[in-house]
Amino acid sequence: MTEITKQTGENGCGWVLIDGECPMCVGLAGRLAGVFDRSGYCVAPQQTPWVRERLGLTEGEPLTELRVLSPSGQVVGGADAIVFVARSVWWAWPFVALTHLPGVMIILRAFYRRFAANRHCISNACYVRRSKPIAWGPLVLLPAFAIAVGQLVSPWIFMWLLAFSIYAGCKWLTWYQASSGCCSRCGRYVQYLICWPGMDAHRFLNSTGPRTRVTTVQWAWSIFKVAIGCGLFFTASRFDGLGAFASGMIAIVGLGLLLHFGLFEILAYFFQMRGIQAAPIMRRPFCSTTLGEFWGRRWNTAFSDLLRQHVFSPLSRRVNPQFATVASFVASGLVHDLVISLPAGAGLGQPTLYFLIQALGVFVQRTAVAKAMGLHRGSVGWAYTMAIVIGPLSLLFTPPFIVRVVLPFMSWIAAW
Repeated sequence: MTEITKQTGENGCGWVLIDGECPMCVGLAGRLAGVFDRSGYCVAPQQTPWVRERLGLTEGEPLTELRVLSPSGQVVGGADAIVFVARSVWWAWPFVALTHLPGVMIILRAFYRRFAANRHCISNACYVRRSKPIAWGPLVLLPAFAIAVGQLVSPWIFMWLLAFSIYAGCKWLTWYQASSGCCSRCGRYVQYLICWPGMDAHRFLNSTGPRTRVTTVQWAWSIFKVAIGCGLFFTASRFDGLGAFASGMIAIVGLGLLLHFGLFEILAYFFQMRGIQAAPIMRRPFCSTTLGEFWGRRWNTAFSDLLRQHVFSPLSRRVNPQFATVASFVASGLVHDLVISLPAGAGLGQPTLYFLIQALGVFVQRTAVAKAMGLHRGSVGWAYTMAIVIGPLSLLFTPPFIVRVVLPFMSWIAAW
């Protein structure tokens, strides 16, 4: 603690005042000491005599929250103290901007109070009480904010705002439900929330397995997909000989190869080499011989994990699995409608129809007649699966979405 505490005789800096008897507080202060120093803040425990005198704390009084003493003498506590310091950190501006949204500070203060009250580890395990409003709040507030400002920005910016707001809300939800609050996992929490695109929070946060060796061929194949994705995207954005719909679809394929099949796979390998269970979110989906395998186990498992945990599993315990399956596809359709149709200003309902077709295709493939025809296995099953997935794609990526969202985004990229 003495390594991160400056003498009180040094003037001109603010003070971050922590509970010096809380291992988590001391650990975080040590990791962020450089950030505090560059932002003009020193760190001191609230047990220090001059701090107690300055804050008016009596001997033995329990310490309930973080405090910040500004250079001007202002004292700020709790969640507001975190935001106060964040204003002095240049890379924290997205967090500071987020706190200006209606209701965000209410949620942040409530979460901080619960977290601070349960921050001490008991028997080497920490526990933070679960709260549904705090868990689901960002998933409601962030998309609502994106929709509110959507009319003020270009449709393609609106689309990315919606996509990222839904993604951030889902990341928070899965992290909040899977985290234990243990101070030893703070680094893993940051990796999950910021660096890992998957939604498998429990596996990612709690895995301590052996390090996985990634072969040169695996690295090369992932890098190759990144290169091909970049090539397709930039070719589509610069070549005028293609039609609008064809250019847009090529750009979408290129972006998928670049991100989901390429960069996200590289991230998975990186974490696997560190002993973390982080499977690629795309698991060779075009090798699927059934629609259930394609959507449930191979295609964008980050999203399918989320639907399985929060839609399919709860419903299947109350109603029959067939209804839960349809509800999962409807939920997927509504999310895609929100991200695709709303920014485009047209085509509302078509992405949901696309996923209803997928649900119908799943049930047809499971019938006795389909099994007798071999539609559930081998090359016939693969052909049926690809036909149902690819055939109605124009319902998912509608022409208005291509023209009003994808093509302007491509033009913006090409301008760079």
